Amino acid sequence: MVPADVDVLYMAALDPELSYRWRFRGHDISRSDFEQQLHQGVMSQFIVEDRRSGLAHGIVVAYEYDPNAKHAMLAFQRISPGTPGAMVDGMFLFLNYVFSRFDLRKIFLEVPAYNSHLIAKLAFCRLESEQKDHFFFAGEFHSQSTYSISRADWRSFCDGLAGSTSSWPGSTVG
Repeated sequence: MVPADVDVLYMAALDPELSYRWRFRGHDISRSDFEQQLHQGVMSQFIVEDRRSGLAHGIVVAYEYDPNAKHAMLAFQRISPGTPGAMVDGMFLFLNYVFSRFDLRKIFLEVPAYNSHLIAKLAFCRLESEQKDHFFFAGEFHSQSTYSISRADWRSFCDGLAGSTSSWPGSTVG
């Protein structure tokens, strides 16, 4: 991550269209507090960029690593309009990275109910729990689901791709 990436991420954290999805849930945050908290509790994070233009599409983060339980949390945030497939590719590459570099048994994702349909169709994600009316946004309460990705499920998914002609479903990489 370079200083220009921090600029783009900070602007996303303040953008009314994106900020409610960001970890600060739409709360105003000073630049210095943002920079201090950006790496807090983070195990690893990548900026997902367009190969040709270098434009940042978003960020993927593994955080709250528990070496005893061998699990961590995963978050990803698209920060620019562009092909959603680029963020999917970035997330998949990041999952490969963290499962190959860290002794992880499982990775958890907390997903607002209005986005659960996107995660639920991924064969390697399993629903762990649902918290009803968990947070308030846009004048109403929303539920949140927690999904997990186990190392075994991820490996099985990747092994299934090894025999296919494309690298990822919906991939922009051939």
